[in-house]
Amino acid sequence: MDLDKLIRSWELYGWTPRGEFQDLSSKLIGHLYRGSDEEKLSRVLYSELVTNYGLDMTEFDANELMKELMNWWNEQSHLPHQAYPSA
Repeated sequence: MDLDKLIRSWELYGWTPRGEFQDLSSKLIGHLYRGSDEEKLSRVLYSELVTNYGLDMTEFDANELMKELMNWWNEQSHLPHQAYPSA
């Protein structure tokens, strides 16, 4: 599963078109490769979803999303070419 699919599976808006979260995917991948800790990833998710995607902070749990993100990353870490969202 690529990161864009994971983010879409969170159903933040209900149905979302492919590529809707490309910017968020790219930002998160950068943080993951730089080794950002869980607190930083939660803050990035919160900030991006509220500021850039217009969600209310009550519509999601950034800590839970971060845990799913970290589980995904740990499963993908041996296959870095699959970590990037597909075009």
